[in-house]
Amino acid sequence: MAVHKAFHNCDGTDPYDGIPLDGEQLMPISRGDRLNSSLTRQKCLKRMPTVGHVHQKPIAEFEILSRQTHKAKNEMTSDEYLSHCRAVVSFRQITASDQQ
Repeated sequence: MAVHKAFHNCDGTDPYDGIPLDGEQLMPISRGDRLNSSLTRQKCLKRMPTVGHVHQKPIAEFEILSRQTHKAKNEMTSDEYLSHCRAVVSFRQITASDQQ
């Protein structure tokens, strides 16, 4: 039921970057495929919708997000991931202004 709810809550975009998901890329991927697939293949599937946990704790609350975000977010909670993204952007802005 929780995955079903996440599907119905999804507006077709990644909730973190706002970029549209590409449902045309949906396909079953086995554990062996994930472990053995080439980097090129993984990059071409980056907008494929996937199911991710909202929390680290075993709470049945899910969200639909891009494979790209899911891989980047990994085991972080939503708040931890957003905080990390802000730190990356802030650091980039500081280092870019230092180089000018």
